[in-house]
Amino acid sequence: MSPADFAARVARIEQLDRASPVAYRIYALWWALLGYVVLGLAAFIALAVLGALIAFAIKHPSAGTVKLCLFAGLPAGWLAWNVAKSLHVRFDPPDGLRLQRDDAPEMWDEIERIRTEVGAPKLHGVLISGEVNASMWQTPRLGVLGLTRNELVLGLPLLRSLAEDEARTVIAHEFGHLAGQHGRLSAWMWRVRLAWSRIHAQSQQGDGGPKLLRWFLAWYGPRFAAASFVLARSHERAADQAAIAVAGADPCARALARAEVLGRAAVEGFWGTLDRRALRREPLPSGFLAPLQGVLDAPPEAKRWLREALTVRTGYTDTHPSLEERLRDSNAAIASLLRSGGLPPRPGRTAARAWLAKGESALATQLDTRWRKAVEDRWLVRNADGVHLAAQRDRLAAVAQPTVQQRWELAQALQQLEGDAAARPQFEAVLAADRRHAQAAFELGRILLAEDDPRGEILLKHAAEVDAEARIPAAALMAAWHERHGRSDDALAWEGKVYDRSQEEAAARAERAGTPDRKRLKAVSLDQRELGILRAALVAQPTAGEAHVCAVDPKHAPERRWLVVAVQIQVPWWKPRGEEADGILAQAIANDLVQLGDVTVVLRRGKTAGLAKAVAKIAGVPIPMK
Repeated sequence: MSPADFAARVARIEQLDRASPVAYRIYALWWALLGYVVLGLAAFIALAVLGALIAFAIKHPSAGTVKLCLFAGLPAGWLAWNVAKSLHVRFDPPDGLRLQRDDAPEMWDEIERIRTEVGAPKLHGVLISGEVNASMWQTPRLGVLGLTRNELVLGLPLLRSLAEDEARTVIAHEFGHLAGQHGRLSAWMWRVRLAWSRIHAQSQQGDGGPKLLRWFLAWYGPRFAAASFVLARSHERAADQAAIAVAGADPCARALARAEVLGRAAVEGFWGTLDRRALRREPLPSGFLAPLQGVLDAPPEAKRWLREALTVRTGYTDTHPSLEERLRDSNAAIASLLRSGGLPPRPGRTAARAWLAKGESALATQLDTRWRKAVEDRWLVRNADGVHLAAQRDRLAAVAQPTVQQRWELAQALQQLEGDAAARPQFEAVLAADRRHAQAAFELGRILLAEDDPRGEILLKHAAEVDAEARIPAAALMAAWHERHGRSDDALAWEGKVYDRSQEEAAARAERAGTPDRKRLKAVSLDQRELGILRAALVAQPTAGEAHVCAVDPKHAPERRWLVVAVQIQVPWWKPRGEEADGILAQAIANDLVQLGDVTVVLRRGKTAGLAKAVAKIAGVPIPMK
């Protein structure tokens, strides 16, 4: 379902909710139960067939009965197994340090007070992570059937950045997702949405299982998400009200605004620059928490980030209301200050210091140690990469009259080593020399949008026109940029282009993974460089003989060339050779031809002999080997 279709569907459902909340809840409940009913019915039919076959085999034992049971029983068993596998959702455990009650009694007591006040069910664990975030992690032990384990994950950098009352609102909001006092149906629907979204994602990751079942999950997932969207958003608002009831409107407003700034600061101010430090061959830091906190405490772009967050309007890509709407609903006195560009005052005493006391230092040391062990190998690799990049940068910078390609390579090296600001003049020089250089146009457009310069949109559009591969990333960047400026309709239009192009790319991958239609074959002319790549790939395989090449007129992504190479195998007639060896040879040749784009390699024997002969007929002459 495209973003525009999803938004239109949710808009119609919102009208139903406004006209009759009871009718909407019945409608949402019907969609929630539909998934259970369909999968349950499929499982019932499969098990009923298996039971009938077993009974028939016991009553009429014979060889024919065994064949019948195998013929009908295997598909039924396969269906039952895949239904059970679909309902068994894999939920990864939350990442973090498990905090026992004795480790931080003050924090546990505070959390329990908030849980009791909100009216949330039992909490099974608290974890401390290195993220600038907080979340309620629910692990259903029975998939969509429930029986969940509730664990609260709190990021230490977040606790170090929030005042006590602000942290209370964050925790109360997370407990609000579990509480039934704001509507048991919405709380239950929140859990079911989470489970079904993971089932849908899991079904899209592989091609296993009956096609009909996978089709149903792909059809049902977005429609259930739309049907339950209004309830999910009302549940977010109820969670905000739970936070206000626990700690007050002003702390809630401060926490919301601060979270927006902290999130951008972590991504853009710290994590985005960490790889560059490794490339500059700096030693691996002893930890990440202290330098991260330095960025979080004084983000230079805080006012701009807050202004952009307040500009975003409530849409249909996220069940959370926009920051502006949440501030309006809170009726906080500080909301006017935030809207005028004022930042929340820095906390005098943070939640981490108040609740963790002496344990804060020990937790930070453990998190730093875990992070260091996780990244040290990668850091050494990037150190080595940095040596090559620095040598490349120095060599290219010394060229008196560089070519366009040399300028592009210099820009890439500078970007990785020193950042966008250092690379920008080189991107501009490349584009000035070659207006059709799509990669330079894309990078310069991305930089300009990050600086809030609307000229970036012109460059990204140009890059997408020149290079089809730039269409999805360019559209995604423009969707995010329009969203940051409150232009929801424009953002939705660009999201639609991302969706359409993604669907086209998926169809193109599926088409090129199959056997080309002989009716769509056509002659192709290759230049000397491309012929050289073909010759090298064939010479590298001792059993590869004469080869022909032609093109395919594809149904999907026609701007991307699709070649078919037909190869004659050179092996003695008396030497046995199986299909597996043929497949390995074809794949090896195809791997060496990735520079030519989409290439299918077929052999003039076995199942592909007919297609290979058709390729040879259209090509006329074989690939010249000299």
